Amino acid sequence: KNVIESAGMQYEPNELAYYIRDLATQFHIYYNAFTFILEDQDLAQVRRSLIHAAKQSLRNGRSILGVGAPESM
Repeated sequence: KNVIESAGMQYEPNELAYYIRDLATQFHIYYNAFTFILEDQDLAQVRRSLIHAAKQSLRNGRSILGVGAPESM
């Protein structure tokens, strides 16, 4: 089961909130550890794809929970 299905089946939306928090934490660690402007365009593209996937996952999770986010910080 995925986290959304599991949280819904168990009536525990907090599980989704924990998942989103953990994903954001791990992404923050990753983002600070690696560079994304590289000569190796294949590696750069893979890293940019990971950024976009994390962004979409966070956006979807917040949307399901009804949590907003600022446009900029």
